[in-house]
Amino acid sequence: MIYNSTTFIIPLLTTILIGSIFFALIRGKKSQLIKKQKLGLKWLCLLRNLLAHIQQHRGLSSGYLNGGKELLKEIQPLHVIITREISDISSIGNWMENNSEWIDIIKHWKRISENYINNTAKNNLLQHNSLIQNILYLIDDMALEHSLQLLLTTDKKPLHYIWRELLYAAECIGQARAIGTGVTASGTCDSISRIRLNYLCQQVETKTSALNQELAFFTPEKNEISYLLNCIDKNVTREVPDIKSTEFFEIASRALNSLYDQYDEIIRMQNPQFK
Repeated sequence: MIYNSTTFIIPLLTTILIGSIFFALIRGKKSQLIKKQKLGLKWLCLLRNLLAHIQQHRGLSSGYLNGGKELLKEIQPLHVIITREISDISSIGNWMENNSEWIDIIKHWKRISENYINNTAKNNLLQHNSLIQNILYLIDDMALEHSLQLLLTTDKKPLHYIWRELLYAAECIGQARAIGTGVTASGTCDSISRIRLNYLCQQVETKTSALNQELAFFTPEKNEISYLLNCIDKNVTREVPDIKSTEFFEIASRALNSLYDQYDEIIRMQNPQFK
């Protein structure tokens, strides 16, 4: 039987063509995934900055509304910073700009920033806590939408576990800073504040210890966190606190920043795989 050469060539070319199309699709999908993840990581950084500044606003306004009038001069500049950060977050992608959660967060912040000065200390704290919780929810949703749950650290740990635990621990410190600043500004620590502060300190210890055991590279400035916890125990959770609100705010801020420095380093470590 005689075979024409085209009998072999045509199927071979067809197979090659199909294979080329398949690999091109795979490369295209991978490229799209990397692009989406890069955008997600950028939002992780920007939302972390926004979170930190709103937490700062919560602490300062809590102190101010509890009698620390000297803190007012530090609050107003934060409004400018947060407004700029909100604009930056909205401008880099349609997903965020059109997201209903994000739109609600912007509206909520506007109400807080415009009305905090006439608010009660209790409601001001509750409103900030609610806003910050919604930002944390948004970070989770954004990360899922941009496939960041697929990313691993350099020692093959899930990246999303780290930032979620870090942000939770940071928020516990942020809440303790707000309550403690209010307590020290008012000059008295009631039983409810004492219970809440003790609970938050326990959460900080638990979360940072777990991260330290799980991750070899988790190295926040432990002295700053330990110093804060000791300060709350010795100087704040007593009937009459014996530390100034401005001094306590700075101590708590250093502890909080030590966690955020670690967060920034972990996100920075992702850069090589996207080059």
